[in-house]
Amino acid sequence: MRWSAAQRREAEALDIVLYDKPLEPPRGAVPGPDGGSPRLAFKGEKARAAFVRDCKRQVAGSCEQGARAACAVKAVRHCSGPVWLRWLGLGRAGKSWEEQEACEAAQAAACMAEAAPQCAGHAESFCELVAERDRRGVQLAPAEGGGARR
Repeated sequence: MRWSAAQRREAEALDIVLYDKPLEPPRGAVPGPDGGSPRLAFKGEKARAAFVRDCKRQVAGSCEQGARAACAVKAVRHCSGPVWLRWLGLGRAGKSWEEQEACEAAQAAACMAEAAPQCAGHAESFCELVAERDRRGVQLAPAEGGGARR
């Protein structure tokens, strides 16, 4: 059940925590191909599409968050100059703090513009692989480490 804004305000005033009804899992157990152990498979195409949409959003968000951190470090290193010059006190060589900040912002923006399509492509391929594997109820081959990957 979804709660209305008025119900949420009233509950908050009374120090009551409202929980939404838990979502049904998108996958369920189906018998294995040889009648053996059950496997997880999507209940229908609608559940599979919802899973892929949410998966892409989460994977792309995580990828972009990591790229944002990496781009910030890359921008600082690019705009600060070599380490040995900074050790000698010559690293900024006439740059004002405003110029340094503008350089870092431009470098970070360019790096993120380059990383965004790569993150979207990664999310697309990763989520489609997982959804296709689970749609068929097939388990991937065991990893080299000995354990089975799911």
